[in-house]
Amino acid sequence: MCLSVMILYLLTLLPAKEHAQNKDTPTKQREGLATVSIVAVKRSFKLGEPIAFTVLLTAGEEGVYVEKGWSQAGAAIPGFYVDLETANGGRVQTCRTIVDGMPNEDPDPQTILARAFILLRQGEVIGWSTTIECPPHKRGKYRVRASYSPDRPLNERIAGLKETRGRVVVNVLDAKPMDILIR
Repeated sequence: MCLSVMILYLLTLLPAKEHAQNKDTPTKQREGLATVSIVAVKRSFKLGEPIAFTVLLTAGEEGVYVEKGWSQAGAAIPGFYVDLETANGGRVQTCRTIVDGMPNEDPDPQTILARAFILLRQGEVIGWSTTIECPPHKRGKYRVRASYSPDRPLNERIAGLKETRGRVVVNVLDAKPMDILIR
């Protein structure tokens, strides 16, 4: 019995532990590759008013490769994530669409780079304008959080290509949160 338990442990738990350790180790991304910011026409909204803003990704000094076509991110879809939370970091219930995609691509990074990516030169910007259509029903202070996510399994291999010189977003880039008021 003891031997059976030991074999079961070795066959299931150790590989799972090793996989979890490898998964939690993020790939090193170059500093200053790009910045993400939140821009809003206003920071004070009436109760029930849709909350509109734009999320921008600005290329750093060396430029950055990003995938063509950017909007809301989802599973295997690069783009922007946006969340609304209370001033003290609590979750806020809003209605929003969820996008999901399954990459159907050539596994060759050179082909993917040529077909699906563009180089943003220093200071060039991409963005996504969105609206939180179902804002909170309580007055108060809230915080908008946004990020750009590459959400592409092969970005690390694309970053390793000679011509990209590592100038590919491989990890999530977070914007500085923006505080808003619902009055």
